[in-house]
Amino acid sequence: MVTHTGRHSDATYVTLNNNSCNAKSGTLTIIIDSHYNYYYSYPSGSSVSGHTITYSYSGLTVDSPQTFLVYGSISPWITVGTHVTTTAYVDHLTGDASSSDDTAVNADTVTASWDPNDKQVSPKGNIPEGALLTYTLSFENTGNAAAKNIHILDTLDANVNPNSLQVITSSFPVTKNVYKITGGRTAVRFDFVNINLLDTTHPGQCDGFVMFSVNAKTGIPAGTLINNRAGIYFDDNEVVMTNTVMNTVMPLSVPILNNEQVLLYPNPVHDVLTIKTGNGFDQVTILNSMGQVLQTQKVQSTQMQLDMHALVPGMYYIMLRGSNGVKVEKIEKL
Repeated sequence: MVTHTGRHSDATYVTLNNNSCNAKSGTLTIIIDSHYNYYYSYPSGSSVSGHTITYSYSGLTVDSPQTFLVYGSISPWITVGTHVTTTAYVDHLTGDASSSDDTAVNADTVTASWDPNDKQVSPKGNIPEGALLTYTLSFENTGNAAAKNIHILDTLDANVNPNSLQVITSSFPVTKNVYKITGGRTAVRFDFVNINLLDTTHPGQCDGFVMFSVNAKTGIPAGTLINNRAGIYFDDNEVVMTNTVMNTVMPLSVPILNNEQVLLYPNPVHDVLTIKTGNGFDQVTILNSMGQVLQTQKVQSTQMQLDMHALVPGMYYIMLRGSNGVKVEKIEKL
């Protein structure tokens, strides 16, 4: 479940997966926070009772995940700092191997710095090679007039398979065009022609999204980063860039050491980064935000220092490798 909460709108995306080849049917219930009023849902066919929206689904198999959207809005805007909660659950299915993943709860705090033009990825964090990545691109017309045409340009990471790209759903009719660009990379353009998206004086009618999926490539080395961001174009205005989302590819044969104690300081760092680790690592690598390797050296002891002064300010990743597995940490260079 992915939830975007803002001062005047709330969008919840729930994707159901079934790891069995046997098709399942049942009901999905989504409860939006009481601060928002129900506005619309996708696909059609849901039943609504106050803040509770219920879908009936069928044909859910390992090869056919299903995505549902519920959108809420409110006017006047919610006060900054308000706590909001969204819940989604499916009925307990006969033969369900585990009911522990049948319920999802997202809690959030509304802030004034929320960017309505953003990108989300599911699953987040570490993924196995070949994993299916689902990206959600959300946009909002924050101008003072309707946007006649909107298009989104997304350059895919070199470590995903562009032939696997599929549009899952969108808030408005959208066309997709895929292009090969310099360096062998692939770009995809999403066009919302004649969308006439209203401005923020029309809460609940000034937002949109497109959701698509693409598979990571197989045979990717452990620690490979997959990054993605997109540019959103409102009519003839300058591009609005989204945030960057990142996944780390971890083949199943390589343990992901989430519980291994690693201390990096200071973070943010100016010149010298100190790393304290256990005895399980023998190599440390610095990567930039695009996943490119900048520096690699051997770990000589459980405490070492990295010279960072030559790096430009920005976000970087420290990847530690060893006989026991891999660990990736994010740092900021000032």
